[in-house]
Amino acid sequence: MARGHNFQAALCLCLVLVSHFHFTTSKPTGFSLKLIPRDSPDSPLYPGKLTESERIQSLLRISEARNMKIGSEGIRNWLFLDTGGSLIWTQCLPCKNCYKTALPIYNSQTSNSYRKLPCDHQLCSGDNALFRCVGGECRYDITYGDGRGITRGVASTEAFELFDNDERFVEGVIFGCSNENIDIPFAKGDMISGIFGLSMSPASFANQPYDEFNGLFSYCLVPFSQTWKDPSYLNFGTDVPPQPGTPYWNSTKFVIPPGSYFYYLNLLDITVGPKRMKFPSDTFAIREYGEGGCIIDSGTIFTQFDDYRGFNVYGILMEEFQKYYDAKKLERHTFDGFELCYKMPPGFNDFARMIYHLDGADYEVEGRFVHYISFPEGYFCVAIRPGKRTVIGAWHQQNIRLVYNINKRGVSGLNFYPDDCATLRS
Repeated sequence: MARGHNFQAALCLCLVLVSHFHFTTSKPTGFSLKLIPRDSPDSPLYPGKLTESERIQSLLRISEARNMKIGSEGIRNWLFLDTGGSLIWTQCLPCKNCYKTALPIYNSQTSNSYRKLPCDHQLCSGDNALFRCVGGECRYDITYGDGRGITRGVASTEAFELFDNDERFVEGVIFGCSNENIDIPFAKGDMISGIFGLSMSPASFANQPYDEFNGLFSYCLVPFSQTWKDPSYLNFGTDVPPQPGTPYWNSTKFVIPPGSYFYYLNLLDITVGPKRMKFPSDTFAIREYGEGGCIIDSGTIFTQFDDYRGFNVYGILMEEFQKYYDAKKLERHTFDGFELCYKMPPGFNDFARMIYHLDGADYEVEGRFVHYISFPEGYFCVAIRPGKRTVIGAWHQQNIRLVYNINKRGVSGLNFYPDDCATLRS
């Protein structure tokens, strides 16, 4: 399931559909979702004007979210977009244990389009079932974060409205009706009521509701310094932009370990600034109990590196960054959130780049996107954090077109190329 996934640091966005299809009468082949940042004046979650420090602390606390309506009564929900999430779920009345939100909780008993998933459904029976039948109900039990966060409920189907100000629904979407939620990391009295899962799981939105989407979706994240004015877009099926010619386009296969639906990549080595680290070949291998390895995840904003005690990749990389900047005689700066920060001289732009050397392709991150840079306050920080595995987070995905292909009839993999995401409209 989702054990070990970090929701502490990610970007909050809402979603508005820009390509109109009538899902209830015809089969779409593609659609696009407009992503409105949480701190945009267009967002109902707009917190007002923030300083740079307040903005970064907000990013450290919250994840990506999407605004949609659920059920025949059109209950509005905000859901975290999570490419590591195996299921769409929302808090659901009647509750055994629900946390407070600013919006009403969805009530399955008042929706004419709500159905419980039968126990004989393929997701609830057989050797590869994601859920289990308990007391005649198809139930799930998902653990988050450090193992304390839990959501439990009934696997169900419902109609989801993904359009802005337009009563059109995707019918029969498999989702979770969560009536028991304990220590959910993002439960802070805000509007967020659940998860919009986009992992490789057969229950995620990426694998439903129509085969015509062909397991294909894409996004290009506008630099976070511009998100207040330029939205990003999430594309499905035929709305995914065509790939450019070589040498811009890069491809790497997903590593698919048994029982996992994360987007694992075969990471071979890392370059920091001018130096290739030349890590041992098994450094980024998946270890016992699912730790280690390398995944790419939109639901974690700041990239994490494995701090496993036997071989601390995070510590080694931080030492290399420190050598790079100490050689430039920069003065250290203290900031609550990152370990390594420096005061920024006027006009300084010599930031260390990073390259992820993947199987078959190099994934390069521009120096400015390797760091959190506070121009008004005059400092910058290496925007990476320690974790139980390597996670290429959203911060290292800025201005890169990412295309996820999970078509089981072909080779599953990630395609990517550098782009100016702010100039794109789909």
